[in-house]
Amino acid sequence: MKYSLRSLMVGLTLFCVVLGGRIEYLRRMAVYHELETEKARLVFAPDGYAVGDDASYNTMMSHKKKAYNYRQAIYRPWTIVDVSPP
Repeated sequence: MKYSLRSLMVGLTLFCVVLGGRIEYLRRMAVYHELETEKARLVFAPDGYAVGDDASYNTMMSHKKKAYNYRQAIYRPWTIVDVSPP
């Protein structure tokens, strides 16, 4: 098979657009889970003392772990992030 330079450049451009879209999705999901972590933290312990229950603590830690996983996946966008509920 013979490829022209134009077809190779079009293929590379499409690959970069798809990869960039995946990275932007991962970044947005990381920001979302970081914000949800802050919301759960305010419900759980506004001044360092636990006022919430274990469910709010588990929710906070779940969002924190997901945010970390999404941040790590930004550097390896071909990996799959586990989005199953806790």
